[in-house]
Amino acid sequence: MSREDHITHEPEPFMIIEDKKQLKAYNDPKLVILLDLLRKGHMPIRDITFEYNKRISKAKSEITIYNYLKSLQDVDLVMVSGQRLVRGSSATTQLYSRKAQLMFPMTLMTDKYWETENSKELIEATRELMSFHTNGSPAESNDLKALLKNLYSVPSVKLKDYVTKYSDSLKTIFSDSSQEEVRDVINLFSLVMILLEPEKYAKDLKKCFP
Repeated sequence: MSREDHITHEPEPFMIIEDKKQLKAYNDPKLVILLDLLRKGHMPIRDITFEYNKRISKAKSEITIYNYLKSLQDVDLVMVSGQRLVRGSSATTQLYSRKAQLMFPMTLMTDKYWETENSKELIEATRELMSFHTNGSPAESNDLKALLKNLYSVPSVKLKDYVTKYSDSLKTIFSDSSQEEVRDVINLFSLVMILLEPEKYAKDLKKCFP
């Protein structure tokens, strides 16, 4: 049967993922498969389900895949991008696509994070672990908080600028990369950015661990 796709929305070239709900969905193993599949372009749910089941051991139904897609739609990572028409039939099928061709997760902690209860627990656990490592008294909570906040804030800002400036080159670099590989490379790149400017952190380090 002859078919015709009517595309109403094209993916953006790239997007930076910072929102907590988006990051949670992006890092969900069952959902990230869909994000990988949709890099091929606009797809109907039947094709998505077929390709999805080729990657897993226990097949999922179209209803389950639809619910997965809905979860990604709810956090604005996937969209309905058009319709597929079959000649001779009045029925149409929705097409889905990623919201952006490339997605860059910013898993670094933002300023708001350091005011949460979760961050306080992280800092206290880090203080205890560091006291074992240094064989000394643990750093003061506020001093360690200042150090960690400084470590994470600089690359977060620079990464946004970098991704925006070099988006075309990044498309080429990550053309065959999975979502997990993109995430891991960005995290490694962030670490290197920190190491390239050690003088920015020397004062806070010395204050925490004299």
